[in-house]
Amino acid sequence: MNKINLKTLLALIALVVTASFVACKDDTPIQEPETELDDDGLSEEQEEDELLEQQHLDFEAGRFKSDLDTNNLNSTDTYVVLFKSSFQPPLAETIDKSLEDRETASMMHERNVKAKVNNYIAGSVREQSITEWFTVLSSGFEAELTPDQVKQFYRDDNVKCISKPPEYKSEVSPALSMEENSGLFVHGYKSGAGKSKRIWIVDVGPSTTHTALNVDVARSKSFGGPARTSSSHGTGVAAVAAAKEYGSKGLRGIAPGAKVVCINVRMTWTSINKALEYTFIHSKAGDPVNCSFGAVLGYRPKNVSPLILECENNLLDFEGYNQPVVIAAGNDDMFASQTTPARLGMKYKKNPSKYDFIFVVANVIATGTPTQIKNGTTSFGLNTYAESNYGRAIRYGCIGDWRTPKGIQTGTSFSAPALCGILYHQSPSTAKPKTYSKRVRHKKGKTTYYYRVPKL
Repeated sequence: MNKINLKTLLALIALVVTASFVACKDDTPIQEPETELDDDGLSEEQEEDELLEQQHLDFEAGRFKSDLDTNNLNSTDTYVVLFKSSFQPPLAETIDKSLEDRETASMMHERNVKAKVNNYIAGSVREQSITEWFTVLSSGFEAELTPDQVKQFYRDDNVKCISKPPEYKSEVSPALSMEENSGLFVHGYKSGAGKSKRIWIVDVGPSTTHTALNVDVARSKSFGGPARTSSSHGTGVAAVAAAKEYGSKGLRGIAPGAKVVCINVRMTWTSINKALEYTFIHSKAGDPVNCSFGAVLGYRPKNVSPLILECENNLLDFEGYNQPVVIAAGNDDMFASQTTPARLGMKYKKNPSKYDFIFVVANVIATGTPTQIKNGTTSFGLNTYAESNYGRAIRYGCIGDWRTPKGIQTGTSFSAPALCGILYHQSPSTAKPKTYSKRVRHKKGKTTYYYRVPKL
């Protein structure tokens, strides 16, 4: 064998490196590396990450009260009043995370909070005018208030914020049929029957009577949501996660037969927050929580409702309970870090060990053949047809095109429950699932993002 001197070897290495650089620069196809890659993302999303942290610091310090214009108030309007933890902490800040019976602790805590707050606000707000109480993840109430009452709470140093409740939206896009690349074929499915776990669906109108769903009717609850129907958004979400075989072509969910708890909500802050408090109390370790809802904040938003930050904080309160909080990335063709609650994925990227329970999911498609999918060698791409959000906040990509009881639907709304079905089978539930060797590769501007695609 001929020997190659060191100088010649270095020249060859330099040539290979140069060729690789040119290939990437020209955006020609490259082989996905076998080792795990973390996108840098910071060049385009650093400001969103910094803003998220600063907003939460300002909110806890009570500095968001200044965003309320007390000079232009309606004669009466609905407001949410939240108190600082220094005055009255919510249950989530005081409960022992090893405690199994959260329900009894919640009842005692709620009774004490109501007594303390009613005594504190006596003479300014009658208890009968309070329409909702928050004591589990938040501390405060919702009520119809006059301008004088609003100004009184605005001046109160014990009040963290007073704000009108914002609205959210379901994360669904127009349907795009790609049945040959169905989620069942890509992610697989495995019976979920017989386990003590439950999948919690916080959504609009999930049915408790659909024959394909194994619904925990006793725990299911409605918080002012619309009529429960088989064609609702929530029923489709539940079906993707856990439907038993139904309809034609052997349709089913990722964890068919798994128990689902159908929490019916309106897309308002109050309804969603009450649902999250209820879920926190009645769910158990290992139960995935599906959140296929969101709101667009935009680039460097200056006027974020403090209640948006409170809802984000309330989702973070599930830390330490082995409960995956699975969040749809959104269908706005923008950085997920510019939407809520999907931007919480930035916290996972920054501190994976602490926020390992946060899973933000994009809508992806398989671009390979059925044989390649079966062999685990298919390629994947972001579902740009459905305008899936993208960016550093996203942790996984799941198929979003599904034939649900309503028909063919797509969106990150249906990508999220697909991951819930997979995590349902994990032990612990927050453990990383198996993934394809190839990942979603999505380039935006100067940054290339990689998302893993899970499978059973």
